[in-house]
Amino acid sequence: MQEMKRVARGSLVIKDHLRHGLPSELILRAMDWVGNSRHGVRLPFSYWSEAEWRETWDRCGIRPVSILRQIHLYPLPLSLIFERDLHFIAVLEPTAMLTAVGK
Repeated sequence: MQEMKRVARGSLVIKDHLRHGLPSELILRAMDWVGNSRHGVRLPFSYWSEAEWRETWDRCGIRPVSILRQIHLYPLPLSLIFERDLHFIAVLEPTAMLTAVGK
């Protein structure tokens, strides 16, 4: 996050996942394995809770400007299993930029 903040000219946009306990962890692991294992992608199976994301953003001096949590990546019936508030897109800005904009 610090490196993203350092090289960004403005806002940062990330798409990632949210872990809400063991059931969501298992779903995210399965999705990760199906989507990435055949491509040789390293799978650390590390998913953060919303609190962990916010703590990291605070520590890095980054604040969310907007967070989209309903992305609609999958059609029915897959969306009933694979959406479930597991994905998000966040637009983030350095804290100093938010202060400057607010003045």
